[in-house]
Amino acid sequence: MSATQPPLLTPSAVALTGLVSEHASLAARIDERAGLTVVTSDPWSGTSALLASLEADRSQMLLVDARVANDTHDLATAIADAAISKFEPRAHTTWLTDDLLGSAAGRVMARQIGEHEIDIEGLQHGSGQPFRLLRDAFEIVTVLAPEAAVVVIDHLGVMLAAQARNERASLIAELRAIWQALTSLELVLVEHAGGPIGRALRDSSHPLFQAGEQIRIRRPSPEKFVSDLVITKPWTSVSSELLRAAAKVADGVPALTWRVVELGFRLESGNPEQDAFVGWQKLRYLSDPSSGRQWDQLRRLHRHALEVVAALSFDLPPFTIPAAGKTVSDALKRLSEVGVAWQPRSREWAIADPLLAAWARDHVPLWVRQRDARRRG
Repeated sequence: MSATQPPLLTPSAVALTGLVSEHASLAARIDERAGLTVVTSDPWSGTSALLASLEADRSQMLLVDARVANDTHDLATAIADAAISKFEPRAHTTWLTDDLLGSAAGRVMARQIGEHEIDIEGLQHGSGQPFRLLRDAFEIVTVLAPEAAVVVIDHLGVMLAAQARNERASLIAELRAIWQALTSLELVLVEHAGGPIGRALRDSSHPLFQAGEQIRIRRPSPEKFVSDLVITKPWTSVSSELLRAAAKVADGVPALTWRVVELGFRLESGNPEQDAFVGWQKLRYLSDPSSGRQWDQLRRLHRHALEVVAALSFDLPPFTIPAAGKTVSDALKRLSEVGVAWQPRSREWAIADPLLAAWARDHVPLWVRQRDARRRG
């Protein structure tokens, strides 16, 4: 690589290549302050990196990762913590201690927040009535943000998947109520496709019914990566041939595609497909321990989760496993809720993580291999 060439990997190239049009759509909606937005994304679609790229360019945008939250208390404290970290970073250290008044910046912020009757101590310790804390957390955002804020709650669907149905419905309804009450606030909620937030938008009996717009983010195809490279080429030295081949073996997952590119880039065999294949094998080797642990953890998710994943790893229909149809449906639902399985197309199921799928193919029960052999027979 010459001194004038861009590096192989840059945050912009990784975040945008394959998702340029999705970036433009989300940016326009955020900048136009178009209202409440629900982002439904394919698992491993690169949506989180895309959102982080958008936040880096917008002082009023606050990105919150709901994976740190087990319940509404946790979500409230996560929102407040993210707001202080971004909008009042000098006070953040004392915010993390019991003595917010221990620094000049902390005292200034405490006075600013205190004018709005916000329960600061409750948010610090996650104690108090959960919906009251949630409203206070959003109010902290509106008080501290330099301009009208946009709060993006990423992975909210993952958090909701662990809650009871009535708890999910109540939290979604409360988020809408907060958004309506704080007129300067814009809200973006992110979940996997088919999740409860998108369903609430279409449910005439739910408070969220038709309250906002739904934006779909799909996992990019290899050709989408290559076509977007025309725009992102100034940020990466990868060739279109290697990028296409890497996207194919990584099943279009942006994070894995770029890891394959990184591992296969310096092989210089003259054959991009061969370089991508070797890069993929290296990545599989490096990820084997975590894939094995994920496989073992599936046992606790549902009693037939392993069998369903085993079948999907060979592209077998999930209802071919030796279990009742309703039981298989329940297993698919649980796998979908936590992002392990997804539907690339209607009536079709697949494993979301290509690395787990590859690991499963090497460790499935014998009956799965036999059924696959008969199918190919």
